[in-house]
Amino acid sequence: LRHEIRTAGYRVVVIPNTYIHHLPPDRLFRLLRQFVRNGRQSALCTVRYPQWVIELTEQHGDEVPEKRSMLQRIGRATGRLAGALLSGRFIWFATTMAYQIGFTLEYARLSIGKKE
Repeated sequence: LRHEIRTAGYRVVVIPNTYIHHLPPDRLFRLLRQFVRNGRQSALCTVRYPQWVIELTEQHGDEVPEKRSMLQRIGRATGRLAGALLSGRFIWFATTMAYQIGFTLEYARLSIGKKE
């Protein structure tokens, strides 16, 4: 949405001292299930609607990168997994792994369906 607003010539304004967030599920299993779902939806968008795939920045205010190849995306995901594991952030590792599992399964399912 932010990308489309900027493409249309408008600006995104951040209001000071205002917080908008989505609280995570209250149980680990639900959190992991949400990340699997998010990964699956990302794969769906990647395969069926590639024009809607928008790269994200690592931090607010960073320049939005150009579209990355699948190989670049795999490398970035692998780096994130390694970073989470090596830094001892096991919840981050688990959620990132759940996302990647969801993405991989759905991407494979959709790719096989395209060939038939």
